[in-house]
Amino acid sequence: MAGASQGSFDSIDPFTLQPQPRLSPLTISGLPLSNPLTSTPIHGPSPLSSVPPSVSASPSSNIGIGSVLGSRRESPIDYGSPRPSKRARGTRSVSRQHSLHPIEQPVWDDDCQARFRARLARITASCGFSFTWVENIEWLEFCDDFLPKAKNPSRKVLAHKLIPAEVARLRTIAQMACRGRLATLQCDGYTALNQHHLIAFMISVDGTVYSIRAYDTSDEPKTAANLLRLVHEVLDILEKEWGVTVIAMTSDCSGESRAARAALVRERPYLVGPDCYAHQVDLVVRNYFGCK
Repeated sequence: MAGASQGSFDSIDPFTLQPQPRLSPLTISGLPLSNPLTSTPIHGPSPLSSVPPSVSASPSSNIGIGSVLGSRRESPIDYGSPRPSKRARGTRSVSRQHSLHPIEQPVWDDDCQARFRARLARITASCGFSFTWVENIEWLEFCDDFLPKAKNPSRKVLAHKLIPAEVARLRTIAQMACRGRLATLQCDGYTALNQHHLIAFMISVDGTVYSIRAYDTSDEPKTAANLLRLVHEVLDILEKEWGVTVIAMTSDCSGESRAARAALVRERPYLVGPDCYAHQVDLVVRNYFGCK
């Protein structure tokens, strides 16, 4: 190395980008050469020997080591072109995505608005929401963000128009499915969350239960005569509006319920009036485990 003569072009320090003393590739081509990046010896002909002598570097030139070695692919580090920041790259990719794939807003027509109103009525009944939930500020902002074209109803419209209309529609579908079939009538009383005592009537047709009507009997005494009056009213509705034939009547085993069923069977001998064994089993299990 001491006898090396001056070469025809400069080598460049990959870290400082400063030109190094000129060395002739002919005098060192047969000797081991150290990699400036890893400090490990490289055996074989010098990569500088394949560079044309016309290529030279000066302190004013902005040439990276990849340019000196011949191609960008062979360079592990590129000092010539700074990479954009992550924020800039992300911005360009997002803008490019919007330009290539524009977001299409769904068409909101009268049919969508009608189904939207029907769903609001069903959600209100299914979740037990109060009518004021459609005027809640969070719901209104949700609609502004995701359903800007939807017309949100008021609580009065929800209570007096949407829910009755949806109930009427579902009742029509149920009546069409039950018309001309045999049915079992059942009733049960319970206390609602508002402390009102309700008596609900249902029918079972081909294994499917349909709700008929619920009566608020909070201000009425729990007697067999009052219950029998309601049973007659429901039977009349089923025969005229639903078009079904009731073949059985069942209820729990309370005193007024059993007395009302016995009176109904005497009036209509073709009916069967058994006790509701689901209530019986429920009471037995509760008594066994001491549950209320």
